[in-house]
Amino acid sequence: MSELVIRTRTTPPATLVTLVGDLDTLHAAELRGHLRAVPAGDLVLDVSGVRFLDAAGLTVLVELHARLERADARLVLVGVPRRVRRVIAITGVDQVLLASPTADDAVALLLDTRQPSKPWHHSIGDGSRRPTVRTARPAQ
Repeated sequence: MSELVIRTRTTPPATLVTLVGDLDTLHAAELRGHLRAVPAGDLVLDVSGVRFLDAAGLTVLVELHARLERADARLVLVGVPRRVRRVIAITGVDQVLLASPTADDAVALLLDTRQPSKPWHHSIGDGSRRPTVRTARPAQ
């Protein structure tokens, strides 16, 4: 039986939510409820421990992105595994979600992007015909 472990730590400038397990139909409602309880502010979502992502899990990520965007906040995925990147890319959600290799990079990105004059979007590829998840890095 699959499981999803959710850990939350709020430290300025963002809330860090770490997921370990399967983000699927069985766990989507649980994660959705947990994320609704998180204050609307910049959020770093560590998905490095996610083994499986299905449409229900992807929907939770898209809903979270939309909620944070309405609150003028950002969502950055961290440590996106190849199998999760593939689902995000195939569905085209890679055009709206941001990703960063580490939580520290994500926090630096969030701080840096509050200054609108600095560009911060990059695409990373996995060898497929489309970019996977936009990787945002702080301006050098």
